Amino acid sequence: MAMRVLHIINNLGSGGAEKLLVNGLPRYKALGFEMEILQLNGTASVPDYIASLEEMHIPVYDLGLSNVYHPAGIKKIRHFVRNADRNYDIIHVHLFPAMYWAALALRNAGIPLVFTEHNTRNRRWGKFYFRRPDRYIYGRYKKIIAITDEVKIGLEHWIGGNREKIIVIKNGIDIDKFNHIQAIERTTLLRSLNIDSEHTRLLLMTARFDTQKNHKRLLEAMTSMPEHIHLLLAGRGPLEEEARSFCDQLGIKGRVHFLGFRNDVASLMKSVDISILSSHYEGLSGVALESLASGRPFLGSDVSGINNIVPDHRFLFAPENNGVLEEKISGILEDTNLREGMIRDAALFLKAYDIHIMIQNHVHLYHNLK
Repeated sequence: MAMRVLHIINNLGSGGAEKLLVNGLPRYKALGFEMEILQLNGTASVPDYIASLEEMHIPVYDLGLSNVYHPAGIKKIRHFVRNADRNYDIIHVHLFPAMYWAALALRNAGIPLVFTEHNTRNRRWGKFYFRRPDRYIYGRYKKIIAITDEVKIGLEHWIGGNREKIIVIKNGIDIDKFNHIQAIERTTLLRSLNIDSEHTRLLLMTARFDTQKNHKRLLEAMTSMPEHIHLLLAGRGPLEEEARSFCDQLGIKGRVHFLGFRNDVASLMKSVDISILSSHYEGLSGVALESLASGRPFLGSDVSGINNIVPDHRFLFAPENNGVLEEKISGILEDTNLREGMIRDAALFLKAYDIHIMIQNHVHLYHNLK
C-alpha cells in the first residue's frame, strides 16, 4: 500500500521552499508515494505551480484562511485531517506560521509530524518571548530537517533539549533537467528588454523583493558600472516599488529591468553574463544552486546559506564592502580564463546537491517514521 504524505505550507508562492516542493513532489509520486498539499491560504500561490501539480494528479487543498497568522488555522487543520477521506502516514510541514498551527492542531492525532527548517535564522530566533513557545512547537515534531549544517547548529542553540530530533538533509536541484533547458536567444532577449546594443552585458538577480534579499546593495553597485551593463531583476515582493524608486534616485532607471515573476528563470540564467544574489542571509539558496548549474558565472554575498554552497571565494563578495562587488563583476566580464574556470568548477561542485540525493534521504526518513 502506498505511503500517504500530506505537506502543509502557507501557500505555493514564489519562494524557494515552495518551488522546491513543487519540483520535488512529482518525483516522490513516481516512487510510489501519494503526495498531497494543504495551503493555509492559496491566494498568493503561483497558478502555474498549482496547474503543474494537478496535472501530475497531486491534490492541492486550500484552507482559505483570511489571515495565515490567525490561530483559526489550528481548528481548520485539525478538521481537514480528521475529515480527509484517507489516512495520512506522515505530515510534513514547511515554514512559519504553518509549523505552529500544524503542531498544535495535530498534537494528539497519532500521525508522525516532520518539519523542515529552511532558514539559518528567522525573526523569532533571539527574541526571548519566542524561546519557550518555539521549544514547545519544535518539540511536537518527530523529526526536524535542517537543510544545512549551519541551520542545524542554529536550531540546536535555539531549542536546546530537542537536539536529538534534528537531522541534516540538504536541498537539491534537478541537474539533469537543468542541463536540458535552453537559453533564450540573445537577440530575442535584448529586444524584449528594448535594448538596442548587442554589446550590452547582462546581470541577473532572481529574488523576492524583501529586506532579506538586499537588492539595494546591487542597485548601488550599478551606479559605478559602465553604461553598457544592465541589470535584470526577476521576482515580486513587498519592496518592489521601493526598489523602483531607489533606481530613480540613483539615476539608473534605464539600465535596470523589472521582470516580475518568471517561470523561465532557468532559461534567463543561461542567457545572461552573470547571476548575482546579494542576500543578507539564506537557508540554503536554491537560486545560488541553479545559478551554479546554469553554465554562467555566479556571485553571491559572503553569508551563511550561500558561502557554504559555492566552490570557493571566487564566487563570493563581502556585502558591506563597497567596491568589491563591482571589481568582481568587472573581473569576470573581462577575464575569459576566470569565467571559464568558475563555470567548470561549479559543475563539479554541484554533484553533491543533486535532487536525487535529497529525495533518497527523505524517503529513508519517511520509512523509518512509519
